[in-house]
Amino acid sequence: MTKDIQCEKILDFGSGSGVILPSCAPRSKITYALDINPILVKKTKKEYGLKNVEVVNYLNSSIPLPSESIDLIYALEVLEHIEDLDRVISEIHRVCKKNAYLLFSGPTENLFYKAGRAFAGFKGDYHKTSLNSITEKIENRFICLRQSKLFKFIPIYFLGLYRKV
Repeated sequence: MTKDIQCEKILDFGSGSGVILPSCAPRSKITYALDINPILVKKTKKEYGLKNVEVVNYLNSSIPLPSESIDLIYALEVLEHIEDLDRVISEIHRVCKKNAYLLFSGPTENLFYKAGRAFAGFKGDYHKTSLNSITEKIENRFICLRQSKLFKFIPIYFLGLYRKV
């Protein structure tokens, strides 16, 4: 979905283990890996020799980067876990340059998703916000370019590409 987008600066928002860094770092001059706990990201950076990746600590719903500095943000499987989503979407919008892209993904939380979680032994709700609420908040600040769902007949995951105008 973003393979043709060339970027000066990318932000992997909620990097987690840094699993996408080896794929996105070569496509930019600098890639910021932002996470609440950057230990695994640092390990991935070292393991893959990613010289253009800068690890950034995420604190207090703020993104410690300059306004209008980012060309592409990946927010994969993370926004549903955030309590103060309005603030975070505002921060994402703030750091995006004009015409920057946001690639967002999240679970649809339908019956099949919930059954899979139960089968895997997960109990209770651990998402702070629903997918519908997240997409609504994003679409208040970004234009939707494309949306898709994994498994069309039994959608489990949602992927959307948006642009700031």
